This record gives sequence, C-alpha cells and structure tokens, in this order.
Amino acid sequence: MPRTRYEVSDATAEEVQFVADNARSADRQEIKALVGWDVPVAAHYTVVSSPVSRVGKANGVPIVAFGVSLSDPILAPDIGTPWLFGTPAIERHWVRFLRECPGELSGISRDFSRLENWVHADNELAIRWLTWLGFTIEEPEPHGLFSRMFRRFHMEC
Repeated sequence: MPRTRYEVSDATAEEVQFVADNARSADRQEIKALVGWDVPVAAHYTVVSSPVSRVGKANGVPIVAFGVSLSDPILAPDIGTPWLFGTPAIERHWVRFLRECPGELSGISRDFSRLENWVHADNELAIRWLTWLGFTIEEPEPHGLFSRMFRRFHMEC
C-alpha cells in the first residue's frame, strides 16, 4: 500500500472552502452553536480576518484548515483567536496531523502574546487535543449565539 503524503502549507481560499464544504459534523455543530453560521460562511469570514491560514493535505487533498485570526485588532492586537475545522479524512491521518501540530502552533502564534478561543463542551476529542497542545481549558459556561455550553481555552505565547 502506498504511503500517504501529508503536507502543510499556506492555505488558498479554494482549499479552505473545500474543507469547509466537507467539514466534520462536530465542526459544523460547534460553529453553528457559536456564531450561528454554516461552516462555509464562517470559513470565508475567518480567512479574510486571519493573518495566518494554513491547510493540511493528504495526497494533495485538503483535509484540515487552521490558523489564527485577530481577536480585536484595535483593543487587543496581541491576542490571537486560533481556529480549526477538518473533513472526516483527518481521522485517517491523525498521527501525521499530530506530528505537525507543535511546529504549526509555534508558527501561527509567534506574533501574539496570547491565544484564546472557545470549544464546545461536548467536543471531547478537540478538548483532549487542545490540552495536549498545552492550552488551559476552563470549566463549561454558556457562550455563543445560543448560549450553549462552551469551554474557553487559552495559552500565553
């Protein structure tokens, strides 16, 4: 069986859109509960507002998009909002993805003093991954457009 080629590069709008159009159910539910948008709409806004957008590809096919947007460019230009959504294919390439994570996190965080965002309280896989990366995960609280239970996560850079 041929070995899968996994690579990470700066994302194009088309690659992010492909991932958004094929996003995992958990990512769709989380984004909808947080901001009320479908993933493709959120993806467009996120890429436009992000100084860094990256994409992970397996054999040239985008399977995960991630980056960091500005929390508040005027009041908090040193705080970044990390984001990520993926296709179901990421689960087949999880080990390769994890190997790249520490270096990618270092790269996307270099211009910020702090990273922070929210993760749906039921998204156990994402919470384990964020903890593994070194983020502090807070207790669940109502947050987002529909006041669903989310956990704030953050890291000093």
